[in-house]
Amino acid sequence: MSSFFRLSAAIPARQALAGSVHSKSLIRFSSTTGYGKTFDKILIANRGEIACRVIRTAKKMGIKTVAIYSDADINSLHVRLADEAINVGPPATSKSYLNIPNIIGAIKQTGAQAVHPGYGFLSENSQFVHALDEIGAVFIGPNERAMAAMGDKIQSKIIAKEAKVTTIPGFNGVVENVDHAVKIANEIGYPVMIKASAGGGGKGMRIAWNDKEAREAFKISSSEALSSFGDSRLLVEKFIEDPRHIEIQLIGDQHGNTIYLPERECSIQRRNQKVIEEAPSVHIDIATRKAMGEQAVALAKNVGYYSAGTCEFLVDPKRNFYFLEMNTRLQVEHPITEYITGLDLVEQMIRVAAKQKLGILKFPFIMSHLCASSAHTAPLVKLARKEMQHALDTHPRFQSGKISTGFLAEEYPTGFKGHKLTPQSHRELLSVAGYIFARRDLRNRSWIDGGGSVSQGANKKSEWDLHISTGNGHYENVTVVKQGDTFVITAKGESVTVSANWALESPLINAKLVHDGADSSVVVQYLESLPLGFRLQHYGSKFDIQVRTKTQQDLSIHMKEREKLDLTRMILSPMPGSVVSISVKVDDVVSEGSELAVVEAMKMQNVIRAPRAGKIKKVNVQAGASVAGDEIMIEFYEDQVKK
Repeated sequence: MSSFFRLSAAIPARQALAGSVHSKSLIRFSSTTGYGKTFDKILIANRGEIACRVIRTAKKMGIKTVAIYSDADINSLHVRLADEAINVGPPATSKSYLNIPNIIGAIKQTGAQAVHPGYGFLSENSQFVHALDEIGAVFIGPNERAMAAMGDKIQSKIIAKEAKVTTIPGFNGVVENVDHAVKIANEIGYPVMIKASAGGGGKGMRIAWNDKEAREAFKISSSEALSSFGDSRLLVEKFIEDPRHIEIQLIGDQHGNTIYLPERECSIQRRNQKVIEEAPSVHIDIATRKAMGEQAVALAKNVGYYSAGTCEFLVDPKRNFYFLEMNTRLQVEHPITEYITGLDLVEQMIRVAAKQKLGILKFPFIMSHLCASSAHTAPLVKLARKEMQHALDTHPRFQSGKISTGFLAEEYPTGFKGHKLTPQSHRELLSVAGYIFARRDLRNRSWIDGGGSVSQGANKKSEWDLHISTGNGHYENVTVVKQGDTFVITAKGESVTVSANWALESPLINAKLVHDGADSSVVVQYLESLPLGFRLQHYGSKFDIQVRTKTQQDLSIHMKEREKLDLTRMILSPMPGSVVSISVKVDDVVSEGSELAVVEAMKMQNVIRAPRAGKIKKVNVQAGASVAGDEIMIEFYEDQVKK
């Protein structure tokens, strides 16, 4: 059975940038300041990791816990960890974790004094807060008024302006229809962002650069918003180009005290959803941090906000910042703030809910959000995190800090597996491949000639005539010449001198390259050996390097390659999901870029377009159907496909 899970993990940040963080701008907090008793028993209205997270803190504080579960989650970890557990309904979340009457019944049955909502589900539902107030139970979070005011993006922008918070230029009202959206977009000036007024998580958001894209963005965003939040209202605002996404963590009590904590940077995103979080940001200086924090506090005080909350901002390359929205809950990425402050945010939320006063970082950390489509892929999560970390750590833009929310889309348009080699990165990869082959060949020869001693016979060969493919099936003639401790690699008349202190058993190759008198450094990871080659990771992408000697190349013309399956006439589903719509039928003629279908996964709609012009031969799915990843959805006539 398929499932979805998200893993949050902290990994050390790039050390080269750690020195740019000013320790005097960071405050150290303590969560042990002699507080008194809070609650005897709390109920956690959630499941999974966040429920376990709240239970751990509650146990530390001596508070008994109540878990809720659906029929499908009876054996879940959070159920086993809690002191009590109550069934609240069948597997469908609308009938269990979103069922307010059933949860209210569980509170009454167990005598829980307070409720922690976690994140998601009812965590930002003001009606749930109202229902708790009516039975005298405490909501561990903000009050109903503040939550309702900040939960609506249109209303929150109006309130932010009243609090003198800098907002993105745009239309402060509800967009009536698609024509109204286009009219507003023209008045603001393209590019614009069309996005849902309710909810968050990157759903119901699209960028439009012209009228055609604005109409499409309105259609998809309103559909996503209705599906995700039950509210199809949209707003239109100016799109900030090359922005960084920075969020300020707030914590306030019910005595008028509100503080801001060091920021989290979440600029590395995919489809407007955060992938990597770093704290504190290397881009934000002391003055900007102070200004953003003060505006966030001003907004919170303007609506009487208390408990944990997050103000999200966009920051342009000149450090001008603009308020996006306020999340009135604990966020998935809260652990990274806890890492750098030593503050337990869940504990502070509980104490604030009990009407106690706030009591009040040294190394940057990075937090990654990883997703898997099947519970059986859990062993791959650790590997995925390693690959992501290596991809970022070796990328020049990430190393220099020159990133924006468009980083992944620009550098990895098809994911971490799909880095497109530039002439420079191709030359680097080819040079390192030639170096690796020569070093390995010298080692092998020294063992044969020297009877096991690596040092004997190592200099008997100094030239290699090779043919190397970087994974595209095309072989280039490459010569490698050993000159002392360096190797000169020549291809297409260009020479690169490679030097590296590489131990052959080490997976990382730190190489210094000299080309046309200019020095550069690259880090390449040796993953594994292959028949006639090896697999390398360069710029976070894997490349199957094939190396042939001159003799092997001469013999290759007599070897037939296995015929490959032709997928050029097939449209595959990019992910497991459900088909929202099919825009074509059999015998339709489509042009390149035409919309073929829309597939929804995790309430995000993905438009599938024709990769080239052609005539439709077969449509294998229909609207409302479920599709698996890589399932063949649409087929073209072979003789009609223009290659």
